[in-house]
Amino acid sequence: MNMKKLIALLTLILFLSIQADAMRYEWRDKDDSKQSATKAAACSPATELVLMQYNNVRALIETGGSMWQDRSTSRAFYRIPAEGNVSVIYAGALWLGGYSPDQQLKLAAVTFRANGNDFWPGPLTIDGNAEIEPEVCEEYDRFFLTERQWSEQHRAWFDCQNDPLCNPLVEFPNGYVVPSEFYEYPAHGNTSLSQDYYLAPFYDYDGDGNYDPDSGDYPWYDLTGDVDCANKSREDTIPLFGDQKYVVDF
Repeated sequence: MNMKKLIALLTLILFLSIQADAMRYEWRDKDDSKQSATKAAACSPATELVLMQYNNVRALIETGGSMWQDRSTSRAFYRIPAEGNVSVIYAGALWLGGYSPDQQLKLAAVTFRANGNDFWPGPLTIDGNAEIEPEVCEEYDRFFLTERQWSEQHRAWFDCQNDPLCNPLVEFPNGYVVPSEFYEYPAHGNTSLSQDYYLAPFYDYDGDGNYDPDSGDYPWYDLTGDVDCANKSREDTIPLFGDQKYVVDF
């Protein structure tokens, strides 16, 4: 797996959505004194973590960028089988790097969160300052959990509503209720705070460029096979909402 794929995968895991049954835990960073007051507008270190249970795997990840390690005990936590006590990975973390406009290499790299913090939750401003306020960090210090089957059922309901040959009373004898998680999904930022309008990817069912679950929109999964990963050998784009696209390097 090349670095672009790894960065894309880890970013999606940490910020977007997790197909998992989840239990939540919290802790404070082991050494908050290492938090720099000049970073992230004095945000407190991220505290939220989630225990993913999927495909016979149990694994811990944090909003602070650390993964697969129970830092409260300094023990590995990527267990296969899920109910066993054997971890196949000790730890992992999010590393992102790039060049600034003046060609200086910048790197944010988590090393067990034992030497300060490089990642805080929440969107940075897009006004050229790349800033974030403490209350925004706190608002986003959580995981936004969704499941593919929820999006499948959601799309099926709206497809049926728009198909004169589909009888909702037959296809959905118990009716349908939009998952509450869809309304909490962070599809849009607060533009009055200079955040990007488009954050987490969603399928724009009605094509109006705005995320609204009551209009058929849902957290994005490739339900219709638009992305053929097996046969892609070039840079391609994934349509998500309106004219917006995410670029994926296959």
